[in-house]
Amino acid sequence: MASPSWIPSALLLAALAIYFGAVPGNAQLPPCTLTYATTAPLPLEFGVADRQGFFRQFGVVPCPRNVLDVNDVLAALKNKTADFAYEHTDNALSWYLGQNNFTAQVFAGGLLGGEVGLAVNRRNNVTGYVDVAGRAFLVDSTTSGLVTDLWKIAELNGINRGTFSPAASPSAQARYDYLVAGRTPTGQTVFGAMLEAPFWNLAKNVSDILLLNRIGEVVSPIQSTVYVLDRTRKTELNAKMVNLTAALIKANLYIYNATNKAAVISFIQTNNVLNPAVAADYYQSYVDGIQGSVYALQLSLAGTANTIAVRQNYDPTIRNENANLFVQPSTGTFYDDQIYKAAYALATQR
Repeated sequence: MASPSWIPSALLLAALAIYFGAVPGNAQLPPCTLTYATTAPLPLEFGVADRQGFFRQFGVVPCPRNVLDVNDVLAALKNKTADFAYEHTDNALSWYLGQNNFTAQVFAGGLLGGEVGLAVNRRNNVTGYVDVAGRAFLVDSTTSGLVTDLWKIAELNGINRGTFSPAASPSAQARYDYLVAGRTPTGQTVFGAMLEAPFWNLAKNVSDILLLNRIGEVVSPIQSTVYVLDRTRKTELNAKMVNLTAALIKANLYIYNATNKAAVISFIQTNNVLNPAVAADYYQSYVDGIQGSVYALQLSLAGTANTIAVRQNYDPTIRNENANLFVQPSTGTFYDDQIYKAAYALATQR
């Protein structure tokens, strides 16, 4: 099965150039107006915005930067080889607090629970939480938001986080492949992994895989991902970010419109080589107000406060922060909603 990818089709050549340093034949690259970096699977809005012409309508061409892990994402933002990132909320929080000497600014919401959860391989004698102790579980990075999600899920099911450990495997596709195989290419046994959509949806059809809990089932609502930029570049990038966000909002509203359901499911199926049942399941989870995307990309303040509260359990540097005050929109704070407000007005008037 091909790797599910939300890189828009019109931008695929740009992605190929970044990964392989060349483009096939005489094809021309689209002129990139913005660059982005991410370790999370891109949300459905990206593909739909490209397919439906919303990026073109608002004059933006977002192109990906090649990154391996969250440290690469941060480096790309700091050295300006990426204009924005689509990242796990915990990572943006860490950046905002200055732990990495970077002034992060969230400007839109991504996914809520986002089908992020803990899955295990029964062939390796893991049949439930009782078998979690003493095992290592694949996450994207040992310091990322997936780790705190993993710890929270386990602890709420009676498992002390000191009895198991996270193991880094940056690629969402690789985590899924290794989990299904039950081992890494080097022969390391894979007991379980934190999966993200659409891999969570794919795993439902694999007999050896047992899906335990999604983070959105144990903490709800929870803001899993956000769009973030360097606050010091906000003025420089403002017009482009407003247009980008407007295109993504319009794509999100298109996805949520029930009259477009069949078209969106067909797009998911063909763009990602998924069977119809998995494509339909992914669509349904995406428009779920608890586990899916945030309607119109508006940041969930309650979900973000919950994300911060979960992180506070494990990160002493933010333990004294007031999570509810932290997320109130204001210029210069964690969430500045000026870009979002302008983008929403633009998206809904066209």
